[in-house]
This record gives sequence, C-alpha cells and structure tokens, in this order.
Amino acid sequence: MKKRIMALVLVALLSAGVLAANPLLQLGVAAQVPFQFSSDMDDIGDQFTDFSNYRFGADVRLNLSFFQLDVQAMMGGSGDKGFIFDGIASANIVFFPSSAVNFSAGLGMSLGASIKDGGFYLLSDDGQLRDLGDIGAIAKNSPFVYRIGLNFNFGIGLGLSYFVPTKASIESPDFKNWAPQFDEGRLSLSVMMNLF
Repeated sequence: MKKRIMALVLVALLSAGVLAANPLLQLGVAAQVPFQFSSDMDDIGDQFTDFSNYRFGADVRLNLSFFQLDVQAMMGGSGDKGFIFDGIASANIVFFPSSAVNFSAGLGMSLGASIKDGGFYLLSDDGQLRDLGDIGAIAKNSPFVYRIGLNFNFGIGLGLSYFVPTKASIESPDFKNWAPQFDEGRLSLSVMMNLF
C-alpha cells in the first residue's frame, strides 16, 4: 500500500513539474551583484561577500516557446539623483523550452529612471536626469547588454542570469563597440512565481 501511495505521489510531482516547465508568464524578485571573472578564487569570493554590492528588484518574464522577453529592474537610492530604478529589457532565445531546466541567451537594452522631489525622470547613459520627453534620444544612446541565463522551472521558477554590457547603442552601432565589457558584468538570481 505504501509503495502505491509513493508511486502516485511521484507521478503527481513529475506531472506538475512537466506542466510547470514552460510557464507563459513569470513574476518574481531578483538580486544582482557585480561579477568579474578571475583566476583567483579569493577575488571571486569577495565579490559575493560584500553585501554593499547587492541590489534588489523585480523580474518579469514572458515565455513564448523558444522566445523569451525578460525585464529586470533594480531599485535603490543614489544620493542627489533620488530613488533609482535601473532596468534591463532583453529578448532571448530559449534552448529546450519544454524542459524543466533550460538555457537562454539574448540581447537587451539598459534604461534607468529616477523619482526625485516628487518628479519622475529618465536617466541618460551618462547618468544625468532627463525629462520624459527625451525618451527617444535616451533610448538611442542606451547601451546594449548581452544576457545568458540558466532557468529552473518546478512550479516555482529559479533563474540565474549574467548581464554583460557593451559600448554599442542605436546611435553607435560600430562593430568595435560590440565587445563585451566583462569588467562591468552583473550576476543575477531570480525567484519567480509561474502565473500562467
């Protein structure tokens, strides 16, 4: 009798995992930390143990089979620039989308905003506060960002992402500007609810 119950529980868990492996919409929390590759393991460890480097925010993902839209926004104060929202919106290709564990890679754009003295502003690529009417010019000069991700979906989603900025933008699409800026890379961990 116990073996039958255990078998039923196992089948139910596996079925739930398969059904949850490719959710349409995910929403959750995220933490980011600067991460640079190093041959010195102590250097790598120091990047994670300095909690002043951590930033927290939200992650929203729309999964359409092999295609994924991801928006990750970090929050935090920044002195004279008010309360900062720093986000990366990326379009990604998902490998093995029906699997409970999959890999994604894509390209995004970095955009920032600020709330200061009751007003809402956009952040230019050089960190200056700009009015909302300047969104077109800001978007043209916002740097592109490479993104790779490892995703786990077992009813609750867990995502590990690595963001690497470039110097390329819509206004500066020269080939030389597409080199990854690994010294400015950021590692992110997201915990997400599968909504649909």
